[in-house]
Amino acid sequence: MSSRSYAGRHRVPGRHRAPRKLRLPRALTPTFALPTAAAATLVFTTTGATVAGSAPVELQTTTIDLALAQSQVSESRSDTDALAERRTATTDQLALLQGRQQEDDRVARAQVREEIAEKKRELEEQKRAEAERKAEEERRQSAQRWVFPIAGGTFTSGYGSRWGRLHAGIDIAAPIGTPIYSVSSGTVVRISSAGGCGR
Repeated sequence: MSSRSYAGRHRVPGRHRAPRKLRLPRALTPTFALPTAAAATLVFTTTGATVAGSAPVELQTTTIDLALAQSQVSESRSDTDALAERRTATTDQLALLQGRQQEDDRVARAQVREEIAEKKRELEEQKRAEAERKAEEERRQSAQRWVFPIAGGTFTSGYGSRWGRLHAGIDIAAPIGTPIYSVSSGTVVRISSAGGCGR
């Protein structure tokens, strides 16, 4: 910075200059300040009148708003109550439907169990009838079956002709007292003495 530019801006007031008068801003001059004060008073007075005059309107608006809010709260409560009643009715209906469904399921399961038990009874009856039929068949076959009449006996002579005579039986040798069994099932129709054939 040069000393010349510094000196020009910050010089000591000279004696040849008249001292400056203190100037007020234009807003504070009497020609401007009086109308401004009057306008401010008018605005303040008008605003006060508006505020004072609007107090009943605001109170009335507040009362209307309060009544409207209470009405909305009442409607909201009734809507909430109606919704709760519908929810309760729906829950009750759902519980009733679930109960019916469970009862239907229980009845269906009972019917299935009864059908299974009936099928088992039928199968058991068929098995029992088949077992009886087989037992009867075995008895019948057993009745027609031929067995050796003397356990441990020795066959000595068979049926047929011999030296011009008919040998009408078979001979089995066994010790005395050996039990003799029927060779097949049947009914005895006659007992008689047959000479050398025994009784």
